[in-house]
Amino acid sequence: GEWKTYRTVTPIWKDRLDRFGGTRLLLAHARSAFRNEGVQVENNMPFVEEGAAFVFNGELRGVRLQAEGRIGAEKLFRVFRRMGGDERTEALTRAMELVVRRTSYVRAMNFVLATGTILRIGTHYSESPDYFTMHVKEAGARQAVCSEGFPGESGWRALPNGTVLEWS
Repeated sequence: GEWKTYRTVTPIWKDRLDRFGGTRLLLAHARSAFRNEGVQVENNMPFVEEGAAFVFNGELRGVRLQAEGRIGAEKLFRVFRRMGGDERTEALTRAMELVVRRTSYVRAMNFVLATGTILRIGTHYSESPDYFTMHVKEAGARQAVCSEGFPGESGWRALPNGTVLEWS
């Protein structure tokens, strides 16, 4: 019924992931700091605020929008929430369109915005589709989204660029 967060600057391949018990929903993010700047644990995702959680992968240059936050991903989260994107998928789609219009260059804007019962997944990129294409897999009641399918598993499908998807 509530988000529990764990953040570290330890590389994911060196961390102990067996510390997490069973869960209904897990958001995981391995961060590569933009230009190696801002390598501080409080800048790591997920960002959690008032029941919503957010993870982001991408790069936006020349954003002409005002929002509070320490780093760009946190500011983007606040813009999405301010426009109602954590409550309605249509509002999130409009928020993404606004960000694209108000940004000089969107290298990529991939994210998951979760409210506990609903996941909203967005993908938009202008280059490097091999790196920025998001993948999803649905197997019975289990759903997964990530930057690439798990090695050795079948059933993953690529999301087309520009997708906004809602899962509940």
